[in-house]
Amino acid sequence: MTVFDVIIIGAGTMGASAGYYLSRSGASVLLLDAYNPPHKEGSHHGETRLFRHAYSGEDAYLHLALHAEREWEMLEQAASRKLFHRTGVLSLDPEDSPLTQGKENKARKFELPIEVLMPEEIEGRWPGLIVPRGYRGLYESRGGVLSCEAIIESFQQLSVQNGAKLQVNSPVERVSYKPTHVEVSTRTDRYIGRQLLLTAGARSGTILPDLKLPVEAVRKPIAWFEPKTEHKLFDSRCFPGFIINTEFGEFYGFPSFTGSGLKMGRHDGGEILDWGQPTAPFGSYPADEIEFRQLLQQFMPKAEGRLLRGDVCLYERTPDEHGIIDQHPDYSHVYIATGFSGHGFKFASSIGQTVSDWMIHNVYNEQLKFFALSRF
Repeated sequence: MTVFDVIIIGAGTMGASAGYYLSRSGASVLLLDAYNPPHKEGSHHGETRLFRHAYSGEDAYLHLALHAEREWEMLEQAASRKLFHRTGVLSLDPEDSPLTQGKENKARKFELPIEVLMPEEIEGRWPGLIVPRGYRGLYESRGGVLSCEAIIESFQQLSVQNGAKLQVNSPVERVSYKPTHVEVSTRTDRYIGRQLLLTAGARSGTILPDLKLPVEAVRKPIAWFEPKTEHKLFDSRCFPGFIINTEFGEFYGFPSFTGSGLKMGRHDGGEILDWGQPTAPFGSYPADEIEFRQLLQQFMPKAEGRLLRGDVCLYERTPDEHGIIDQHPDYSHVYIATGFSGHGFKFASSIGQTVSDWMIHNVYNEQLKFFALSRF
């Protein structure tokens, strides 16, 4: 029986990234997944994710973002595929929000190229936007849009080229810890690995139940709208990705790529799902569409046209909405990277390489302390 250096359970966002960097380092890697990523059952579903640097919280996020930016550029070269679209990202927050000053302070601390814009400046630059007085914008020219599903495909393809084995549609039924290795059983096979990396998103807690991982699955609607008038105002060639904080929710969105429509999502809220509970399709709740239209009516009325399509993805959410990156407290050859709570994709390249270095070269990045499991 083949003994792998690393078995990765979950070949989506973080698993595919780690698989690429581990296999590039020369490790023998097995990637297992219950589905066939990219797929509709994970947090990566929905084609695109925002990339930005300006976080108001822990410095760890800024360090990861700066590292990830370089890695996304190098991944594009390795994959010979356009994966990162620098549309810029505009954040709109009430002037008196602590988020506003926090983002600006962090951007200056890390010498990020940002512009702080008042409502009339924003409306002059992007005529598709109407910004209430009392709001302020922070524009990151180095931000943009990541093609998340294409990125996962690229990570997987490059991993296989490096010698990794990708085994899809293989739900893990049991993990057995041994002093020097792990045994992983699916319905049809048993595998042995010297190390294990768990990156199964919202399903992580059911795979290693002894850890009692505080990760819950949350249903998140996403929708694409056809602009009502002046389609070109919202085209990716001239309109940025955006984040808008309002009194009724925190929303984010993407410009239209080749006629795809303006895509929108909501970061807060959502329905918590029990393990195994089917995810209700888009439109099962009136709010799925109404909340997006409410935001468009206030901030982008020219974009509030026909609903082109709607879908749902899953968040893997922790109580403090920060991810978990750590070792098993009792088995140092078992690692976890999960629970990124809807804002982890932008960092996936950095996290994949950082975890790879930790596992293969025993190089621990101090930024990971913020994501320790012991905080719960």
